[in-house]
Amino acid sequence: AHTITLLKMYFETITKIDESIILWLNAKVGTFIFLDNIAKWIVSDYFVPVCICLTLLFLWFYGKNTIDIMKSQTIVLNSLISILLSNTIIFTSNLLYFRERPYESLDLNLLFYQPTDSSFPANSCTVTTAIATTILLKNTRFGLPLAILVLIFGISRIYAGVHYPSDIVSAWILGILTATIIYYSESLLSRIYNIIFKFTRAIYLS
Repeated sequence: AHTITLLKMYFETITKIDESIILWLNAKVGTFIFLDNIAKWIVSDYFVPVCICLTLLFLWFYGKNTIDIMKSQTIVLNSLISILLSNTIIFTSNLLYFRERPYESLDLNLLFYQPTDSSFPANSCTVTTAIATTILLKNTRFGLPLAILVLIFGISRIYAGVHYPSDIVSAWILGILTATIIYYSESLLSRIYNIIFKFTRAIYLS
């Protein structure tokens, strides 16, 4: 009973902090129209995902020689597996816990349509963080700009009234953990990767 009470107090504290931050940040909506337009652009379903997809496509063919290209392609394959793993984590989390979106209980200025899935963890932010971190662990030249973009993406979703801060922070943590697991599991995946490399070379896709 004492543990349950402590957990309840903990969640109540997190909720209060969440509400305070999102209300303060979202209250800025309408103050700077230019900033609002940028936020709408960033939090859309297209901008960040398209940037990441184009980066992965470019990386698949990037390199001065065969060894460099295979290293870049390994990053792409790691990223694809990180997408699968992060989505599995999100799906499991949503089965166990559903959190309402902040606009359902707070008076917010929405800059985005109203999603109906669980607010926790931030799905798109979890996946994009996993991919950006996966790339960053192997190639800072491409990974760092994406990491910065994902950071802005997360903050923008709070500003737009779509997620609580803890949804975004949790997504960043889950994404980083997912990428780290894939990074240290790469040796276990090398045989599968080699088969993929041989196949793609055979059909002139690498």
